[in-house]
Amino acid sequence: MSKKWMITLIFVTVLWMWIQPMASSPVYSQSGGHPDSQETEELIVGFRDDTSVDTAFDVHRKMGMQVVKSVRGPLRFDVVKVKGKTVEEAVQMYRRMPGVAYAEPNAVFRLQDYFPGYPVYPKDPYYITGQWGVKQVWADIAWDKARSSSRTVVAVLDSGVDDTHSELSGKVIKGYDYVNKDTNPMDDDTQFGGHGTQMAGIIAAQTDNLSGIAGMAPYAKILAIKVCGRDGTCSIANIAQGIQYAVNHGAGVINMSFYGYQSSTTLSNAVNYAYSKGVVMVASAGNDGKNRVTWPCYYSQVVCVGATDMDDKKASFSNYGIWVDVAAPGVDIETTRRGGGYGYASGTSPAAALVSGEAALLKAQGRSYANVISAITKTTDAVPGMGTYWRYGRINAYRAVQY
Repeated sequence: MSKKWMITLIFVTVLWMWIQPMASSPVYSQSGGHPDSQETEELIVGFRDDTSVDTAFDVHRKMGMQVVKSVRGPLRFDVVKVKGKTVEEAVQMYRRMPGVAYAEPNAVFRLQDYFPGYPVYPKDPYYITGQWGVKQVWADIAWDKARSSSRTVVAVLDSGVDDTHSELSGKVIKGYDYVNKDTNPMDDDTQFGGHGTQMAGIIAAQTDNLSGIAGMAPYAKILAIKVCGRDGTCSIANIAQGIQYAVNHGAGVINMSFYGYQSSTTLSNAVNYAYSKGVVMVASAGNDGKNRVTWPCYYSQVVCVGATDMDDKKASFSNYGIWVDVAAPGVDIETTRRGGGYGYASGTSPAAALVSGEAALLKAQGRSYANVISAITKTTDAVPGMGTYWRYGRINAYRAVQY
């Protein structure tokens, strides 16, 4: 064999070895796994209503899986740790077992201000900045008609809430911590000043106290439910349990400032349960700047929120599309920080929190679920991208409380 042919053969062999792994890579669908979803070694196994505890235990025993947690009530599923096989293999095997309704990966979603270029900056708490986002949606004028009520509870499913902050003192109801499995959801340990504390401040910070900021629904209560860890990830199992807890403990509004690119039967069941009880759910669309659906935002029972800037234009980072319901300010939104003080938050997270605050104003007026949704969506202001970036426009709280 000539030297030229030998070099050619080596080149072709190396090229084949390089492309072969790509050729065998899995293809993801919108309803299944997605390369943007963090890998997991856990599985959620849902059982039919008529499946006994003994049958469920026997299924796990035959599968050789370790049960991490069992969730009962309106939601009925177990979380198991996969051993000895891949997650996909375990999914397929469980689906063939008696009494099993579904099986799916316990994927994780992410909190919404975790992206480059938009950190939260420290701010002197006594410096009056004007809170442009609150004014942009006419909330300060809406307060002449409605300021919410202490009977209105907004569940913040997030990384916890620092209830020692002066703006939140006496306003936070201690829920549950599904990350550390305890009754102290106040240890907001995420970076950037505490994500859950930021959302709580935007929704319901003290007003007329001559310092700091004003919340969208200043008289509302915050139900703190920790479903997201220090790294900003939130498992589907934790989120579903958080929704169930919120509904069962009197929440009228649920704020979910996180997203994932994977649908889930478990999450869908939880959303349907909240919807059946008339609870208004609000979620952020995501910060990847793409027209690509995210969950829980994509569920029809959830108000999906994109972000706008000070000029009422789509924020560069905001996900978009006709699947997004409304827009709200989401750039440099002043809010509370973990440990005291104030800062700025950018992302579809604060945008969703503003809409949750608006929903709390409407809930306090005694409105039904359907009427709250109509008031939020049908009183928006027409802004660039209406009908393209989002179905309706940018929220207007003043018009909503008069709807």
